[in-house]
Formats: sequence, structure tokens, C-alpha cells
Amino acid sequence: MIQSMPRDFNPTGYDLKTTDGAIWKIVEFEDHFELQSEAGNFELMKLDGRFTVFAPGYRNINLHGFEVNGTSYELEEAVQNENWVYVPVPEPGEALYEKERLFAQKLLQLATTFGIDLTALPDINIGTMLQAAQQAGATETEIANASAILLALAKDVEAESGMVWADTWAGLKSRLPGYLQEV
Repeated sequence: MIQSMPRDFNPTGYDLKTTDGAIWKIVEFEDHFELQSEAGNFELMKLDGRFTVFAPGYRNINLHGFEVNGTSYELEEAVQNENWVYVPVPEPGEALYEKERLFAQKLLQLATTFGIDLTALPDINIGTMLQAAQQAGATETEIANASAILLALAKDVEAESGMVWADTWAGLKSRLPGYLQEV
């Protein structure tokens, strides 16, 4: 199983290799993408310029693998193909840090509103925040509204980072204690 995708992963420069040795190409067309291998071609939807991995007879690609027409494939690695070119991954800049600070400020504001001490949480993640908000007596509506605000800010951070959410969150989470101390 793949532990993480390369930071510069894109469907043009990388193929997916499964544990059976098969190479799967993600090919972009004007209105859709296709997942192609010797096993066949399977159409993927296109959304916001990225491939969206839900289609008939097909299940989501994730780090574990995917399923096509009832056959499961376990991903071994993302491999560079003949179209791969080096694209430097930019270091985080001030614009990203500012968006992360806004996220941290709103997180702290909402935690204070709900009476949650962020430093007392074993880990800052969706599960611990939800549990803490419920224990503090927040209503489902209050929790839903807070979640929507944080999700919008998180998406803004993700877009600025240019990375997938898992990598974005890892970076943000490592800097979050510093941001919370600034406030």
C-alpha cells in the first residue's frame, strides 16, 4: 500500500502501479478522464480540472487501492511515466501562513465560544473537536455551523497550499500550536 502520494503527483506525469504489477494510466480527455490498463478502460468524471474517481462499476481511488467491476486492486506505488517533468514544489509562503492563521483564529474563537480548552485535547482533529463540543453542550446546529465555517477556511488553506488535504493538514497541524500562541 502507498503510504503517501508524491507531492507533485498529477495524472499526466504519474501512473499507478498495483501489487499485481499492472500499470494504470490516468488519461485526460476534454470532458472526462479514463483509467486505462490491460484490464480495460474505465471512464472517470472530471470536476474542477481534476479527476473525480466515482463512476459506474468503479470505486474511489485512495492510498489503499480501488475496485473496478468487483475486482480489487491494491496500489503499490505512484510511478513516474514518460511524461513526467520536474516541477519544483514551492515552499509555503506568507499567503499560506496568513490563511492558516485565519483558520487558527477561527478555531480558537469557536473553541472559546463552546468553552473548549484546545490545550486539554489529546489531539486536534475532527473527532476530538466534535466530542469536546458535544460534551460542552453545543447543539447540533451550532456544531454544523462551526463545521461549515472551518471547512470553508480549510478549503481556502488547501487551495493556497497546492497540495492534497492530508499533506495540507499535516503542515497546518505542525504550525497550529504556534498560531494559537500568537492569538
